[in-house]
Amino acid sequence: MSPSRWVRKSRRDGAIHLPEPVAPSYHADVDPAQAAADWEKLRTWEMPFGKFSGRKLYDLPAEYLCWFEQKGWPSGDLGRLLQIVLEAKRQGADHAFAPLRK
Repeated sequence: MSPSRWVRKSRRDGAIHLPEPVAPSYHADVDPAQAAADWEKLRTWEMPFGKFSGRKLYDLPAEYLCWFEQKGWPSGDLGRLLQIVLEAKRQGADHAFAPLRK
């Protein structure tokens, strides 16, 4: 499946329109200690492989994250963190990562 079928870019405003999640991912009822640990990992972890190797997880393009959603998430913490980032971008909360970019 080509990325253009599941990620649409509006010609008018240039905004990226992401589809609804295929399956429920990261939920708000997460243990606060786990959420704090995930936030710390997001602050420091970089993509370990692929086209965007070395880039911070929160700076990965939404199209790339949607590709993982379609093809399958990496196992373990990396997959979970990528799901968190995609969900934040989908909800329009990408600004939450601004403090990490400083």
